[in-house]
Amino acid sequence: MRKVGNKYEFIVGDITYLTPEIPERELIAGYGLPKHEQKWKRVPFPLDEEFESMAPHEQNDALVSNLTKRIHGYWFFNNGVPTYITGDHFMYINHWFIAAETHDGYPEYRMSDLLNFYFWDFCEKDENCVGQIYLTQKRDGKSEKGMCMVYNKVSIYDNKHGALQSLTGPTAKTNLFDRIIRSWDKMPYYMKPVDEGIYPPKKSLRFFAPSKKTTKSKRLVAKKAIDSWIDYLPTVATALQGKKPFRVLLDEPGTVQEMNLVEWFTTTKMQCVTGRKITGKINLPTTIETLSSNGAKGFIEIWNKSDYRDRDANGQTKSGLYRYFKPAYLGYEGFVDEFGNDMKNKEGEYEAKIYLQNKFDAASPEDRIKLKRQYPFTIEDAFDMVASDVWEEDVKSILKDIRKQLVIEEPPMLYCTPYEMGGEIKLGESSKTGKNVVKIYEKPKPNVKYKAGYDGSASDKQTGDSAGSKTAFVIVKAFDGIDAENYMPVCTFSVRPDKMEEAYQTIFLLCKYYGQYDMFELLGESNAGQASPVVAYFANRGGLKYIMKKPKTLGFNYNDKTDKYWIYRNEHVKDLQKTLANQFLRRYGHNLKHIDLVEDLLKMGKENTDEADAFLMAILALGDFDKQLEQSRNKIIKTTRQVRVIRRNGDGSTYVDWVNVPINQ
Repeated sequence: MRKVGNKYEFIVGDITYLTPEIPERELIAGYGLPKHEQKWKRVPFPLDEEFESMAPHEQNDALVSNLTKRIHGYWFFNNGVPTYITGDHFMYINHWFIAAETHDGYPEYRMSDLLNFYFWDFCEKDENCVGQIYLTQKRDGKSEKGMCMVYNKVSIYDNKHGALQSLTGPTAKTNLFDRIIRSWDKMPYYMKPVDEGIYPPKKSLRFFAPSKKTTKSKRLVAKKAIDSWIDYLPTVATALQGKKPFRVLLDEPGTVQEMNLVEWFTTTKMQCVTGRKITGKINLPTTIETLSSNGAKGFIEIWNKSDYRDRDANGQTKSGLYRYFKPAYLGYEGFVDEFGNDMKNKEGEYEAKIYLQNKFDAASPEDRIKLKRQYPFTIEDAFDMVASDVWEEDVKSILKDIRKQLVIEEPPMLYCTPYEMGGEIKLGESSKTGKNVVKIYEKPKPNVKYKAGYDGSASDKQTGDSAGSKTAFVIVKAFDGIDAENYMPVCTFSVRPDKMEEAYQTIFLLCKYYGQYDMFELLGESNAGQASPVVAYFANRGGLKYIMKKPKTLGFNYNDKTDKYWIYRNEHVKDLQKTLANQFLRRYGHNLKHIDLVEDLLKMGKENTDEADAFLMAILALGDFDKQLEQSRNKIIKTTRQVRVIRRNGDGSTYVDWVNVPINQ
């Protein structure tokens, strides 16, 4: 947190949240109290009987004051610091009865909740956002917060629909709707909109004019009905078709089994958007219990498309949602002080994090993975890092370790944008963001073989917008000498071009650049009709020598060729690619340098992973790299022979390396 002008700025996930203007100090609740007494205290409101005895102007003032806090938020001093809570957060900790194990059954103030409500407030106010996808631990209170968010807005505004869904239809009733009724029932009657008078509500809480036959006198107040309602729906993808909801809560989407989550989200999102105007907001809070559920797979797909840092020219993410992750040790029960802050030890470590880590360390390996998903410290823990089912278990571990290293520090790269530079390869240390950017880890060298893989769209109709197809290109270096980094991707490129001409020219120039020593070949697939236009583009520019001809066999013998370029990627080819890629990553995965490629590999097979697909084509072009490696080394080293040894990384994982021993040994 830092002060910017007369506001506070918070970094919450990937967004920056600014509070409203800080009021004059004497107008902030808790002003004048000793610092140690400045903390959250529920704002008292009159009981029903007290309210009825008040003068009309006093009643009006009480209603306006409370409504203002529910809409615009509330300031109070917390241990000497002016602190802002949003309107939904005020409703939650002041009026939302949850039968909690507190002195009054209402939620406590916690810093972790403050940030969560800030994030939701940002999503609500952003005209380009359709809601949030929220990932955290079990027993975070995310369901109660989600229900309160729905109720607070729907019960204020006219003609609004709040929709509740969960793991099943019955669960939506018992775990969501019935709990909303419990909290609603605890509120003083004058705070509630007039309702239709059916008590208790069975399927829908309807803020409509009451029936003349109702006997609920307290509900027959002199207020106009707002004609809004909250209901629960069955767990089917089309449940909200045609309903135009104002607020939607799908509780625990990461564990739902009864429907296709992506199909549900696509359908529901359409009901929340009219043209370019977003009319409804969606909330998807979850803990992922198991990665085998339909919900987990769909949740990961939507999560990956909800990165605030990756927005299109319209300011929207691929999903329209913004994603927020809260580590399990923040706000963890028993490790929060009287001011709502997370407790830390003398070394500045979170005490809850130490406590949970001790539980992880004491668990069996299998239980540890499950516990970390239930109480994740990182997004990697929650997703067990690898969504892909392409990789064998040891390769998964390698990829997870590589990603952790690259997140901390990605190796220096050279960048170029050939298409924008008029057809030249100009390397520099410019930003890697933007379109048409090529990432180069290492320049081409003489006497070194390079194999490239291509994955792309067939025509301009498949490019352009966020729903279009990407073109990707990856170059892998073969053997480069005993003391060099061998068998590694050295260049990656992926783009969603406006015109295929952009992609073709960039790839052609890169092929010329890495093929300048005549030891380069490009391999791609012809499934989507991609081969002909690419081959024609190269042929018209004298570049056919860069393209690999189709092998008669897809094994390791590349001496037998046909006159056709590229290959058809059938199941046999896919299986071969999978086998070769697992071998490659097992032995040389530690040489991966491009984090975007690693991210693609981790989710391969679960969504479009263009760079990963191009990488597998390059591995197929490389063929039997073990045999080639041995032959290359024998040519260079005459007095020694190569012996394979198993080496161990610092984290305990292993990899294969070679050592030189004299020929006579």
